[in-house]
Amino acid sequence: MSDNVPPPPPPAQSQNETLLQALLTSQKALTDSVALLTTQMSSKADQRSRSEKPAVFAGDGDSADARRFLAAFSVYGWNSKREMNVQDADGQYYRNDRVWISTALSFMVKDAALWATPYMEEYSLGRPIFDNNWATFEAAFKLRFESVDEKEDAKHRLKALHQDKMTVAEYTAKFKELMGRTGYSTEDLRDRFYDNLSRAFRDRLVLAIGRSTKTFDELVQTSIEVDNHFRQYDAEKRLEAQARPQGPRPFWSNCQLPNPPRTSPFPAAAPAPTFPTRDPNAMDIDANRTRADWLRLMNGKCFGCGSTEHRQRDGGHEREICNWCRRNGHREAVCFNRWLGRPRGTSGQRVAATETPTTEQALPAPPAAASTTPTPAQTAPSTGLDALIAQMEQLQMQIATIRAEQRF
Repeated sequence: MSDNVPPPPPPAQSQNETLLQALLTSQKALTDSVALLTTQMSSKADQRSRSEKPAVFAGDGDSADARRFLAAFSVYGWNSKREMNVQDADGQYYRNDRVWISTALSFMVKDAALWATPYMEEYSLGRPIFDNNWATFEAAFKLRFESVDEKEDAKHRLKALHQDKMTVAEYTAKFKELMGRTGYSTEDLRDRFYDNLSRAFRDRLVLAIGRSTKTFDELVQTSIEVDNHFRQYDAEKRLEAQARPQGPRPFWSNCQLPNPPRTSPFPAAAPAPTFPTRDPNAMDIDANRTRADWLRLMNGKCFGCGSTEHRQRDGGHEREICNWCRRNGHREAVCFNRWLGRPRGTSGQRVAATETPTTEQALPAPPAAASTTPTPAQTAPSTGLDALIAQMEQLQMQIATIRAEQRF
């Protein structure tokens, strides 16, 4: 009996088809939603400005500031696409003058805001300003913030422009900003550009052998390259000078050394007398200054110019002539004769302050006349002691001089 039971019927085909159709419909709806969102995002990105907003305009500068503001605002306006412009069926953008004028007025502050306020009040009431024409706004703006005669103003400012301490690139940028409104020919502009370069740079420009500077563009290009080359060279020299080891900074020649009293276990020697055989230039020499003092002052410095960045042998002072002593090899600022106090133009001896006394000078002074003449036994010990002290001082001075010279 069970063999006669029929099998269950298969699922209806219409039910499967309905489920498949619903899935396809949902997938198409999702695809359309993603495409719509992508289009909207692209449209917003296309409408967004591709440039930064211009800086606010205060109106307290010169004509150049006004021209810069108009130029920067025009770039910002065109890059704003649909935010400030109207697009036609062909995708071309046209300026919306009303939006441009109101947006430009909103960037004005200080003195410029005083001029813009009446127009902004009219705009807030829904009334047209500047006939809703950008060209009319530009004319009124230039009349208020730019000079009446732009050509004469540009000529005057170009004549007063000099390179001074600017780089050639900076000088070129300011020169080109003015030259277009002067009406000068390219040949005249070339001569004016060259004449207003600094004298030091014109001397360097002569070294650009093989580079043409006949036209304005060639002169500008060559000048910028030469200036960049020498500025890099100067920077490298400064870095090398900073990398060199430097010793402790000594006293300079305009500092007066203290003269502490000399301590000795022996009694102080009598002052040396003055003899007629003394060098006539010695009357101007400071007796308290010695070569050892001079070497201490010049410790770590170049004996040719006083610089701490090199030694005398590396300074290239062989051909320099001192204006004080007329010798070559050093400058007046580090002249030893000048430091000693010798008159200008007197060469004298090279180390007058450390000269070894002659036999006549080394003799003790003759005893002063007195009512009682001392015996030879009384004067001999004193004379021998004075000579011994003088010899010790000379030896100490020579030792200090030798040690100082060894450091150089």
